[in-house]
Order: sequence, then C-alpha cells, then structure tokens
Amino acid sequence: MYELEFETDIITEFLKIPHFEQFKNKHVRIVIQTDFEQPKPKKHKTLAGALNKYAKPELIASEKEIAWSAVAEGKR
Repeated sequence: MYELEFETDIITEFLKIPHFEQFKNKHVRIVIQTDFEQPKPKKHKTLAGALNKYAKPELIASEKEIAWSAVAEGKR
C-alpha cells in the first residue's frame, strides 16, 4: 500500500492532492486529522421539573383524589 501524507490549510471545500495523476481512477482512503478538539455536543434542556419550585406537597393527596374522580366521571 502506498501512503501519502501532507499538511495543508483548508480554505475551500476542495483540496489539491500532490501527485494527483498517480491516484486518478484509483480507490483511495482519505484520513483528515486536526490538532483541535472536536466540539462537545450541546446538552438539550428539558422542562422536566421546571415548575418544581411552585409545588405544594401538602396538596398532592387531594389533587390525586380530584383528578381520579374527574376521570371516572368522564368515563360514564
């Protein structure tokens, strides 16, 4: 296997390959390496728990009773 290594500055979407003629109509594998780190993917924020600061734990039991009775009445 023949290997060609060269450094260049990428300024467009096209690269000039040294000695291109010897690679023309050949199957090649191109590897691009950089010295900078890959940017980390941004974390997606969700709204889960966003209203938690407004919760009133003392009302949870009565809310469950009201919600279930409303569902039961809607099924009749």
